[in-house]
Amino acid sequence: AAVREEGNAVASRARALLGAHRRTGDASIRVKRQDTDLVVEMVDAGNEGSAVAIEFGGLRTKGRTTPQVIKGLFILTRAAGLPGR
Repeated sequence: AAVREEGNAVASRARALLGAHRRTGDASIRVKRQDTDLVVEMVDAGNEGSAVAIEFGGLRTKGRTTPQVIKGLFILTRAAGLPGR
């Protein structure tokens, strides 16, 4: 029960953080229940790889001569209270 409660709390915080930054797109937070674990993940069905880019950032190169650095939002990292941002 404690694992479920903590996982749901992380998912709730992640949804709030993602919602504060969303302009467009299909990114969402999903909770997958397994035997004794819970996995909180960000998914984006519209664009493959964009959930990773939202979390960790990347380079925007399309139509540019110089790549633009896009900073990650660290949604899941912050929601889980993990270091790294």
